[in-house]
Amino acid sequence: MEKTWPVEFRNISCSYFPESRVDCHYTVSSQHTWASADWIGLFKVGWSSVKEYHTFVWALAPNDFEEGTEFSCCVQFQASYLPCASSTQYEFVYIDAKGDVCSRSSSFTFSAPKPLEDLVTLEEDSHGEEAGNDMLLVVPRAELLQNHLQQCLHERTELIQLQKETNKLREQEKEEYKKAKQSWDRQSSNYEMEIARLQNDLKHAQDKQDKMKELQKETAFGESLLQDKCALMEEKDLCEQRIRELEEDIKIMAERTVERDIERVGVQKKEEESERINLQVNHEMRSLRERLSLSERTAEGLRNDLGAMVTQRDMGQAELHQARLQAAQLTLQLADSSLALREGKAHWAQEKQGLQQSTEMHHELIDKLHAEIQNLEETVQEEKMERVKLEVELGREKDCNRLQELKTSLRVTQKEKEQLQAEKDVSDHVLTRPNSSCLTVNSGITCTYTTLIQIMIIILPLVMLPSFQAVMGQYKDVIIH
Repeated sequence: MEKTWPVEFRNISCSYFPESRVDCHYTVSSQHTWASADWIGLFKVGWSSVKEYHTFVWALAPNDFEEGTEFSCCVQFQASYLPCASSTQYEFVYIDAKGDVCSRSSSFTFSAPKPLEDLVTLEEDSHGEEAGNDMLLVVPRAELLQNHLQQCLHERTELIQLQKETNKLREQEKEEYKKAKQSWDRQSSNYEMEIARLQNDLKHAQDKQDKMKELQKETAFGESLLQDKCALMEEKDLCEQRIRELEEDIKIMAERTVERDIERVGVQKKEEESERINLQVNHEMRSLRERLSLSERTAEGLRNDLGAMVTQRDMGQAELHQARLQAAQLTLQLADSSLALREGKAHWAQEKQGLQQSTEMHHELIDKLHAEIQNLEETVQEEKMERVKLEVELGREKDCNRLQELKTSLRVTQKEKEQLQAEKDVSDHVLTRPNSSCLTVNSGITCTYTTLIQIMIIILPLVMLPSFQAVMGQYKDVIIH
């Protein structure tokens, strides 16, 4: 089972050029705690100690690095510190500040390009006094493609970073939207509770107003009692007037009795009649006095009841006035709350519309970024395929050149054979040698021809093998990438 490293090397090629710098891309996971003393070394495959490095650079981290998060970065090995071209296998090793190995890359070699092989001519504009003269630069095609690939990867990394920042900003907006929604829900629930409380208070005020109306009805009953009292007072006045009239009658009758006393005729009858009249008057006076005392007691009770009713009426009117004031205040508070609620709903709708517009803009930006990343990836893939096709065509051209050389050497051999045959024929006509010498010449020519054919059979695969291996290596790089 392959070991899982906390640091991962990316985009490692199978070979590099020693005359150009080498970019080393790596990703540090959240499992590893980066330190400024971490370093990346270039080791030969099969090393046994961290001191056996060929060269090293310090591991870098982005400026906005946060501890405990995953990040990607790149370091550069300068060309002056790289090993010479050879078949030795090398690898990158990430070592932390404690000296522990955190990751190892795949193996690769440093090989120099062959003369006039995979070279590209570039024109560079000169500056200064000789601005009219252009310079021609001859660089390896692989290095040019590698630089182009590094630029594409760098742009891809920047786009990915921008996408992460956009996603982070989108998450923050979602959190703010969620918090604003929760705050609005709490505020709405508070408004609803306040409205319910105000409605309850309004209901209590209405109940109190109903009680005040009943109290007003009772006050009206007290007014009817007051009218009865007035009627009783009027009756009392009538009784007092009647008593005064009776007293005047008594005086008149007393005067008449005195006159009758002077007149002694019929004194007894008049006395009896006067006694009877006096008894009636006294009886009427006692009854009137009793009625008067009863009326006074009734009037006093009514006066006390009327005072209590007036006091209760004043209190009821004061409470009714206060209840009306509270009802008006509650109505104003309810209107203010309704106005604040409508304003909050309008503000919330505006904020929601703004958030939706910003979300749509971020979606469009993310779609554009995805389209650009897809276009860049397609461009890189097309360049890789074009590079492979060019290398295959170049290998074919090399093979064709070698075959042409072999054909030329074969023609030369055939010409030599024909010359030998012509010399043989001349020697047959001019010289008269034994048949054994002719057989010797023929066998020598045949052996020479056979030897040349065997040499071609042996050389041809050896010549075509490097081109085939290079093509297979490029296909392998494409598959790895």
